[in-house]
Amino acid sequence: MARRIHGRVAEARSQQDNEQWHLLILEELIARGGRRESRWRYYWIPQVIAFVYYQLSWLLYVLYPAWSYRLNADFEDHAEHEYMTLVAEHPEWEEEPFTSAFTADYGSFDSSGESEPATRGVVNAGAGPELARLTFLLPPCFEG
Repeated sequence: MARRIHGRVAEARSQQDNEQWHLLILEELIARGGRRESRWRYYWIPQVIAFVYYQLSWLLYVLYPAWSYRLNADFEDHAEHEYMTLVAEHPEWEEEPFTSAFTADYGSFDSSGESEPATRGVVNAGAGPELARLTFLLPPCFEG
């Protein structure tokens, strides 16, 4: 049982780190573009939403884990579509070399477009075991 708990904690930490890299790299891209974003709209409101989402996800996991996994699967599906849209809106990233302060942690890629998870069709590369457990759930709600 201890190994199973340790495995789930390690898996969750890996997923959390992967999502953090995505946010940091996107933040770098925005800063490199010279665009100043409203701190209120693009930092504080997302922080509040993330806090509420985390609490909801945790509560669902305690009550009925399948609901929590389902919510996260829908969220990941939606995020993947948003990443794909973002990359499609910026074809110039395919020609732009990938340079990042996080290369050592996230990976080295030939272009900025390639570094985005959406170009690989993977939002969370560490989600394999989690997604494997989702096979009994309905398809994502955010299709199309």
